[in-house]
Amino acid sequence: MESLSLMLHRFFEGETEAGFAIFERFEGNVARYLRGRGEADQVGDLISSIRLAFLEKLPHLRDRRQVKEFLFQITRDELAKHWLRGRRYVALAAGGDEIGTESHDASLNVERLRVLRECLDAIENQTVRQVAVRRYRMGERQKEISAHMRITIDQVKKYTRKAEISITDCVQRRMGGGTEARR
Repeated sequence: MESLSLMLHRFFEGETEAGFAIFERFEGNVARYLRGRGEADQVGDLISSIRLAFLEKLPHLRDRRQVKEFLFQITRDELAKHWLRGRRYVALAAGGDEIGTESHDASLNVERLRVLRECLDAIENQTVRQVAVRRYRMGERQKEISAHMRITIDQVKKYTRKAEISITDCVQRRMGGGTEARR
C-alpha cells in the first residue's frame, strides 16, 4: 500500500487519481461517521458529495500532516449542508412543549412541526442558525458543535439560547399564541 505522503506528493504534482486514492483510504471512516449520525440510507449520496468537495478543496490543504482532520472537517460541513437543504427534521426539544402526545390533534402536530422548521430556517444570524441546525437537526452535543465550528462552549451555549428564543418567539407568533417571548 502506498504511503499517504507519497499520494499527496503525486496529487500536488498534478496526478488527480492520487486525490481519489487519498479519499478511498479514509472512505470507510467517513461512511461510519455518517452512519453514526443517522444517515445510513443516504451514505452513498453523501460520500459522493463529500468526495467532490474534498477533491475541490485538497489543493488548498496547508498542512499535509492534517489530511484526515481536513477530510473530516469537510465531511462535517457537507453533512451540515445536507441538513440545511435536505431533510427538515427538528428535534422535539426545539419546540418547547412536547409534540406528539395523544392529547394533541394530529393535524396540529403536523402544522406545528412545519412552523418549527420554518422558524429554524428563518433565524437571520448564520452562526446562530448553524448552531441550532447542528443541535436540533443533527443532534450534536455542545462539545461537538464547539469542535466542529471552532468556537468556545460558552459561545455554543449563547448561540443555542439565542436560537431557542428566536424559535420560541417565531412559533408563538405563527401559531397565534401571542408575541410574549421567553427570556
